[in-house]
Amino acid sequence: MNTQEKIAQAAAACNRRDFKKAKSLLKEVITLDSNISEAYRLLGQIAYEEMDDESAIDNLLVALKLDKKNLWALIMLGNVFSKRKKDFKTAQSYYESVLEYYPDNALALTNVAAVMVENKKINEAIPLFKKAMALDESFPNCYYGLAMAYVQQEKFQEAFETALEGQSKSVDRPENGPVRKELTRILLHAAQEIADHSNYMKVVADIIKEFEAAGTKIEIQQNDNMNVYAKLKYAKHYNKDTNVILYNSKMKYVEYLIIHEMGHLRMMEEADKLGQAKVIHSTDKNNAFFNRKFGALILKQLSSKVPQDKIAGFITSLQEGLGLQLMNCPLDLFVERFIYEHYPVLRPVQLLMLYGQDKENIQGLMKGDANKFLPHALVKTTKVLNMCSSMHLKNLYHIDNLEEFHPTQDERSVAKDLFDEFLAYWEAKDLQPGEEYALVEYFLEVLNMEDALTISDYEDFVVKVEEEAKRPMSVDAGDYDIYSEEQRERQRKFEEESKKEDGGRDFMMTMFILAALEEFSKMSFEKVTKIAIEIAMLGMKGIEPSKPSGYRIPSIDRDFGGYAMLAYYYTSWKLTIPESAEQLGLPYRAQYEDAQKLFKKKYGTFLSFL
Repeated sequence: MNTQEKIAQAAAACNRRDFKKAKSLLKEVITLDSNISEAYRLLGQIAYEEMDDESAIDNLLVALKLDKKNLWALIMLGNVFSKRKKDFKTAQSYYESVLEYYPDNALALTNVAAVMVENKKINEAIPLFKKAMALDESFPNCYYGLAMAYVQQEKFQEAFETALEGQSKSVDRPENGPVRKELTRILLHAAQEIADHSNYMKVVADIIKEFEAAGTKIEIQQNDNMNVYAKLKYAKHYNKDTNVILYNSKMKYVEYLIIHEMGHLRMMEEADKLGQAKVIHSTDKNNAFFNRKFGALILKQLSSKVPQDKIAGFITSLQEGLGLQLMNCPLDLFVERFIYEHYPVLRPVQLLMLYGQDKENIQGLMKGDANKFLPHALVKTTKVLNMCSSMHLKNLYHIDNLEEFHPTQDERSVAKDLFDEFLAYWEAKDLQPGEEYALVEYFLEVLNMEDALTISDYEDFVVKVEEEAKRPMSVDAGDYDIYSEEQRERQRKFEEESKKEDGGRDFMMTMFILAALEEFSKMSFEKVTKIAIEIAMLGMKGIEPSKPSGYRIPSIDRDFGGYAMLAYYYTSWKLTIPESAEQLGLPYRAQYEDAQKLFKKKYGTFLSFL
């Protein structure tokens, strides 16, 4: 092994902090040839790391005596005197030699500038960082150093812009990983400082003026009871003249939430002007799709894990959450990209919002035990949509959290397909208002969720008051073909016995069903749906028709006998899930029809939610 090979091995041992091995190799080198500068430089580095400053200085001076232009010997001597000896005047002489010998070396300039920052010579350091950036824009250390200098000067906007440029331009190599993480930390810190000391209401007011100048009225209202950050109530949906944006004041940076909703309003109005506006909503057909695809499996998996009085709301929230995410993910990509490009002043707060949501999504997917019991297709859809949003964060702010989702290759591929499709839309020179709805359709198609939502033209959408115009996304009870064989046998016996019932029993059931119709007529569709789910849960344990009492459900807190409970069971399904009602095996179709006729005679119309 020659001396150069031994020096290379010694340097590698130093990087591993195996100083004993390194010193042994370097002594062999010096024995063979005592005139190799780099051998003494490495010995000086080891002494510095071992806190032996005098030995470090001695070895580094020998290295410079053998080669006065030894870059790292010059830098390390400067570091010893500035950091350990607090003798910046002496240190400065070595740094000046670095600048004299290596004026075009980005690494050298950055190291010298970094020490200057540590010694509060920030004004002298900043030009060196900038020169290093000009020499090598792919070197992350110069951006990090400059951003840190600005932070120390409390110039957070400059720090934010520098860190963002560094994230964008620096090369993402393994050796750059720690520095790029520090760039991310500074980027988020600077964004926080800017956002916390900014009043974005002026931006809100200016955007409202833009709308008003075009004849669009906007009213901002606080609503802290919402389970969402903010919500747009588009005037045309409700036959109103004024668009209303509701916001939850408990959320941080509510101004940005309002601006985001105004972004949706802008998209909708531009599409409307060209006759391309659509309404994305949930119908009974969509509810039935969720029922067929997920309902039975969810109920089967959760029936022993979620309290009976909670499961209806849980299933409903799952469908609503899925529908909202399928709708909002592609549309939000357009809104956030528009904000990024047209309102640079909002970038710090936008970063905080997108980054916070990304981390929330990751935590929600990774922590939840409930995900273990949900249908794989449902979890995968949510995960892929979240990953698509994460890719947007990376595309805008160069922060990559994707691996934290622990994606499979298939999930990664699908998410990339969706995001690439968005980019293709956005970057198209002929992008027209309304084409965002085509992207929603593409998302639904790729995810095999075409029937999860309905996208209607305005002329096909009947505009009513809020309670009627857009039925809340809600889930029906499901296609509960999950009974045990014992339960099935009990059901068969019940059906056989029911066929033997006399006319008096038929009339009794008709009256029970009529009572159910009258009670349900005073309720909302979603309330009756919830009742259907609760009775289905009860039905899994068996409902004995002849039992005079003992049946109770959370939504109707009173005692029921067996026949009355079955009447409410059948009626609730006929009203909310008619396509699945006959699968219950309850032989009450004729009695239901008779009860509806009595209801019409009494109230002038049949009862129907559909």
